Amino acid sequence: MVGPYILLSEVGTGSFGAVHLALSSTSKRFYAVKVMSRAFTRKNVRQSAVFKAANGRAMLAVQDLREIAIMKKLNHPNIVRLHGLFDDEENDAFYLVMEYMPHGVVLDCSRLSGARPLSEERARAVFSDALAGLAYLH
Repeated sequence: MVGPYILLSEVGTGSFGAVHLALSSTSKRFYAVKVMSRAFTRKNVRQSAVFKAANGRAMLAVQDLREIAIMKKLNHPNIVRLHGLFDDEENDAFYLVMEYMPHGVVLDCSRLSGARPLSEERARAVFSDALAGLAYLH
C-alpha cells in the first residue's frame, strides 16, 4: 500500500522502474503507480536531480520538486495527469501516482497482435490530439 493506493499487478516497466496498477481505497478509481528505487535513482539520474541527505539517502532536488508541482497542475485530456508523489524512506523508493491509461502507450498500439495500420483519418486524429497536448504545454 502506498498512501491510500493498493498496488495490484505490474503493468509495465520503464527506464526508471516498474509501473503498477493501483486502486485508490478512497475513490475506488484505478491509477498507475511508478515505483522508482532510490538506489537506482542515485546511480542513474542526472546529478542535479537527486542529492544525498545527511543520512545518505537520495532526496529530490528543489528543481525537481518544482517540476513535480507544475506537473500536478497540468490538466489536459491529451496529457497523462500526475496525481501525487510519495517518498518511502522505509522501502527506499519514490512513488509517482499517475492517471491510469488502460490501453497503454500510444506507440505500443503497433505491437499488438493483429494490429493494422491506422487509416489516414485515424492517424490524422491521433496526430492532432498529440499536437493539442504539446500546444497546451507551451
